Amino acid sequence: MTTVSVHAFFHLQEAVQLFGLIPAQGFRLHGLTFVTSFFLHAGVIHLVGNMYFLLVFGDDVENFLGPLRYVAFIAIAAFVGDLAHIASAPNSSIPCIGASGGIAAVITFYALAFPQAKIGFLWRYFYYFRWIRLPAWFVFVLWIVFQIIGAYEQRVGISSVSSFAHLGGATIGLVAWVICRKKRWIDPP
Repeated sequence: MTTVSVHAFFHLQEAVQLFGLIPAQGFRLHGLTFVTSFFLHAGVIHLVGNMYFLLVFGDDVENFLGPLRYVAFIAIAAFVGDLAHIASAPNSSIPCIGASGGIAAVITFYALAFPQAKIGFLWRYFYYFRWIRLPAWFVFVLWIVFQIIGAYEQRVGISSVSSFAHLGGATIGLVAWVICRKKRWIDPP
């Protein structure tokens, strides 16, 4: 595993072409790229960013769902995110990589299950920095607005971030939250 990871890191472009999800060839390698693309990232910042959001939001969601449901939840969300990406550009030959669909589902579930939880940000105003804390529901609404803007930018070709994968994953986060509410696993806010 370590050898493969080190090789992929130093030969990232080759690894992305081989194991990334290419919409025009969605079931290449017998569909295995739906799995392999989840573990590939565009670089250290992309990987650390996803791991950060998983660390901040994922532990509460995992505690809520339990470990097996949590893994299934992320896997389904990543798959649906990939399908949303394919639907947005079915003829694209540009590989899609990253765990964004799964992470988006975790963020969505967290914001819906814990809407009043405070999320801290380091706000920069010129040379001044200040920590601010905002409720999860508000941060989530801002995030969704940015994803919708990003989806538009993706459609017109000025963004390489797959906001459609984020929105597909967020949809699974919403569906999972609704199911948990119907089963009375979540008390109404």
